[in-house]
Amino acid sequence: MADIITFVLHDILKISTSLISKYPTVQDKLIYLILIPHIILFIFIYFFAKATIARILGGHAALETALMFIVYLFLIYAGIYGTILIPIFISSFYLLLIVGLIFFVIGLFIHPARHEALGRLALEAGKMVAKKSREEEDKAAVIEKINREINETKLMITQLKAKAKGKSGPERREIENLITTLEMKVIELESEKRKLS
Repeated sequence: MADIITFVLHDILKISTSLISKYPTVQDKLIYLILIPHIILFIFIYFFAKATIARILGGHAALETALMFIVYLFLIYAGIYGTILIPIFISSFYLLLIVGLIFFVIGLFIHPARHEALGRLALEAGKMVAKKSREEEDKAAVIEKINREINETKLMITQLKAKAKGKSGPERREIENLITTLEMKVIELESEKRKLS
């Protein structure tokens, strides 16, 4: 019996020896290497075939069955089932059990008729969180733009002050008026930035 199971697991399903050795008893091998992964695999293949044929032809039962069979053979023959899928399926099965248990417990306290209303409430809450997040991102972008403008204006003021030192008369007064205007602009920008912060 053990030889037949080892033949099926190693030669037909192409499961690696290291993975087979993790499950010492025959029952463990049957449950963790064949039963659980095959149930999940069949569910995956079923939905994959349905979706693929529905998208291409709008649905065709015979082609769906043929595609399921071909995908199953490919996954087994290529060794994908034995090397990649089994570890994923085993770990995801525990996660599915936990999620299923959570929904079961929630279902005990919340009547199924309220599920739709709760779903809408969760959707609205998600939209509000997303909107608030977008507003924060927009605010941060505006503050960054104001900071850049303040820095550019201060740089212009510094350059104009240096230029004004070598000038006199009306030309100097014109530069000083421009500096005053730019300084007022900096004050306005900093006030706007404080409002946003």
